Amino acid sequence: MQAAAALTMASDGEEDGGELRVPYAMDRMRLEGECGAEMLAWVRKNEKRGDAEQIAKLDIDLCDRQGKVMVQMRGLSLRPLSKQNSKNASKSDGAESLIAVPVWAAREDIESVGAGRLEYAEEHRIVCGLTSATAEELRRLLPQSQWLILGEEEKETLAERYRRCALACFERIQKILRRKASGRLLLQIVIGDRLEQVVMAGLVGMVNTARLENPQLVGQWIVAEEM
Repeated sequence: MQAAAALTMASDGEEDGGELRVPYAMDRMRLEGECGAEMLAWVRKNEKRGDAEQIAKLDIDLCDRQGKVMVQMRGLSLRPLSKQNSKNASKSDGAESLIAVPVWAAREDIESVGAGRLEYAEEHRIVCGLTSATAEELRRLLPQSQWLILGEEEKETLAERYRRCALACFERIQKILRRKASGRLLLQIVIGDRLEQVVMAGLVGMVNTARLENPQLVGQWIVAEEM
């Protein structure tokens, strides 16, 4: 897409001597569907332009290989880097790229981490769609919690699973509120790290609504790495 934008500017005689242009603003974006690994970009100039700042605006449509529009971007603004920065970037012999990656490091003093943790009168954890091995390992690590394990069922669509988990969460929240326990209450909704599981994060909306009735209820959603 970036190459297509550069070629569009070049075809209109706006190369600016090879000066690098960078995106910095966009008027609006509309998502029509999920993008794939390979997409086609239709790039054209937008009529609106900030001539005082030499800002170019482009309209870009991202299409799949069948030509169906998946993403619409309107008014993508590109402006050149300052001449001084461009000159330094082009003439610098020591210019390099740095790619950062997350690294997890094990800690030996894990016992001391919970020293300052909040204390709750009750801890409730609802597991949605995790494998049985992962759910049992979580139950073993947190035996003091009250657990509700909602596994996956065969031949169940994502919509059916969400509906089943939503009803189960609603019933559990009702039971918690009816007991009117004193002190702070923790309710965590635990989902897997698979892409289709992200939709389950919407269940936290019920917890936020329940907090209006009982401000002592603390709601969280946790993404767990499945075993």
